[in-house]
Amino acid sequence: MKDWLKVFPRGQFYITTTEMYSQSPSQILQEAFDFLDLRKLTQKEVDQFGRAERKYVTKNKEKAGKMLKKTRDILERLYGTFTKELATILDDDKYLW
Repeated sequence: MKDWLKVFPRGQFYITTTEMYSQSPSQILQEAFDFLDLRKLTQKEVDQFGRAERKYVTKNKEKAGKMLKKTRDILERLYGTFTKELATILDDDKYLW
């Protein structure tokens, strides 16, 4: 991200997370369309996006249950510095775990 921001101003990026999209797909889609200066989606179009088959689905995610604390600790040790740096670069704490 730092390299991209050396070339392009922050205002030229629309950045979201898969979690945010999963929670509010219609809002995120409309925000992306607005960002790209595209027309407002109709409710029918938003519904079509919502019904579209997802290509990349983690089928065993629900069976696996909640992430173990031990696993989260490992991920935090591996990626914590990078997520903190991203949150700082974007000036947005929503990218922190």
